[in-house]
Amino acid sequence: RRLVSVARAVLARGSRPGPDQPPELPPGFPMLQVIAGVTLAWAGTRDLLPVEVVEIPARPADAMDGTVFARSIRDLPVEERWAAGVAELLRGNVPYEHRTFWPVEIAEDGHRVVFWDSHEYLTVGSEEDPLSFPLDLPSAAKVALAWNCGLPTPKMVTAIHEQAHYRTEPATLPPDAAMDGMDYLLHHRDLVRRAVGDLPDPGILSGDKKDLVLTPRLIDRPGKEAIFGWYRSDGEPIQPLSLWHRSTYAD
Repeated sequence: RRLVSVARAVLARGSRPGPDQPPELPPGFPMLQVIAGVTLAWAGTRDLLPVEVVEIPARPADAMDGTVFARSIRDLPVEERWAAGVAELLRGNVPYEHRTFWPVEIAEDGHRVVFWDSHEYLTVGSEEDPLSFPLDLPSAAKVALAWNCGLPTPKMVTAIHEQAHYRTEPATLPPDAAMDGMDYLLHHRDLVRRAVGDLPDPGILSGDKKDLVLTPRLIDRPGKEAIFGWYRSDGEPIQPLSLWHRSTYAD
């Protein structure tokens, strides 16, 4: 699940507050802030450089690589696997390049917002052996809140894909009873890595997985989660916005 940090917001239409004053926030924003774990700050000027906006602990010396970690939790019940993934992320078992977030802009109807997006999806392991790790909504929200980040909306996911430095054609596998298992996950990881190859420079990668997203429709669908994305090379998502799954689902 991809994380974003809304570290800048610029209102381009109407009156603006001074450079040291926050903009007037819409009604209901504090609730959204708590739900999404997003911080919003006014900036008189915008710095569109990639930054380490998230304070992730240093990777422990004894941290497992992605493959070793996946095999260590292979036989655990799915809820315990998610808990183990969250624990590894929060202790800092994250590749170095995943600690840098990249700016993405949305400009619409005279307004402009800039948010910072992670290099890829939540990943456990090292630079040499990473593992993008799927989480259900409660688990993803726990990591987002701990890192003072949030989950994206479908509009943000679209902007991320359009402005990504690298895009890959989705590597699809047929759904079966083993799709939530670690062997299936490792197999898909290897397919994606072969398709992507060695990236020449750091940047945002898109097209390799679906996103767990926020949408107002979740307000009327308690106990559900929303998924969206996984873009083809023609710019169309494989997964339209769906609230079919319970909030304890991940693949």
